Amino acid sequence: YGQLATDMEGALVGRWFAQRGISAFVLHYRLPWRSGLHAPLQDGIQAVELVRERASGFRVNPHLVGIVGFSAGAHLALGVATHYAHPFGSRQCGSASSGSTWGLLSGSLWRRSPSPPDFLILVYPIVSMSLTEGCTSTCRKNLMGPIVDPTLVDFYN
Repeated sequence: YGQLATDMEGALVGRWFAQRGISAFVLHYRLPWRSGLHAPLQDGIQAVELVRERASGFRVNPHLVGIVGFSAGAHLALGVATHYAHPFGSRQCGSASSGSTWGLLSGSLWRRSPSPPDFLILVYPIVSMSLTEGCTSTCRKNLMGPIVDPTLVDFYN
């Protein structure tokens, strides 16, 4: 979560998929230390919904939308798959009872709840925010800041 690697682990991988007839999109998600802890998660959830919402224009199957992620991007992919319906992952509009969520990336109002990606490809993923389970202090600090709330560690594990 320190920086985006959108060339080597984004554009190059996207071109590799495209050369094989598979549509690919590269997400330039907001970094948590610039835009807030849950910004990458919000961006990932909204990206999946954006592709589904515009599937016919992109000429893709809206029921075969997945995420490929490397390192922190793989951690983000896991977060999108597990927290897609969590309030941290959406930007609520109106009252909680309305059930509507603004699709800020697409500029339209979604009338349904977000759904998880249909598949994940995780390449050298960060699978835990626990320092005793392989996460580096730098990665954890980049996501959660210098003072870590234990409930957030549980949420992002």
